[in-house]
Amino acid sequence: MVNADGTLWAGERYMELRAPVNRPDSGGDGMTVDQEGRPFITSFVGIQMFDATGRLGGVIAKPSDKGCVSVAFAGPDRSWLYACAGDKVFRRKTLTRGVYLPGKGSE
Repeated sequence: MVNADGTLWAGERYMELRAPVNRPDSGGDGMTVDQEGRPFITSFVGIQMFDATGRLGGVIAKPSDKGCVSVAFAGPDRSWLYACAGDKVFRRKTLTRGVYLPGKGSE
């Protein structure tokens, strides 16, 4: 539950993003979710993937030295992971698919 001041009541951490050794924060920014309910979150260390219980499952290396700020599943079968870094868009074929949102594209 969210209190009027924006704090959580009876809440607990679901997941914790990893931060680089030389940074006080993770730089978490963009997020997408695959069909298994796994969050993929951009950060200073790369795209961090968590399982549905909030445990870190792995980190996909940043596609460039620039900050990675957006991520989404798209393309055929929503099986390509697209990431924006600097002024470029990168993509990577995955073994999973992005979650299907009715009315947002073809199944």
